[in-house]
Amino acid sequence: MQLIFVYVEIDNEEVGKPVSEYFGINGNGPEVLGYTGNEDSKKFVLDKEVTLENIKAFAENFLEDKLKPFYKSDPIPETNDGDVKIVVGDNFDEIVLDESKDVLLE
Repeated sequence: MQLIFVYVEIDNEEVGKPVSEYFGINGNGPEVLGYTGNEDSKKFVLDKEVTLENIKAFAENFLEDKLKPFYKSDPIPETNDGDVKIVVGDNFDEIVLDESKDVLLE
């Protein structure tokens, strides 16, 4: 596998806007994103300060398949302790993939 780095001006309406919408970013600062363009099309976002060391670590973890995929998501609800849970991208694994519980998604 190899990495290709691309720089995109988020302010550009033709190119930047579709990229920011696809990755779910707002363009308020520099972003480092990873994307696997194969059949499972996973997205990854560097959630740390953009430094050379963090970019290197991100790239290494990307190549070693150690990154957690990014899902465009609403925030996790502040209260979610009832019998019926609200599942969003950021709590999906914790709730839905918990093998100790039965889960029905609607």
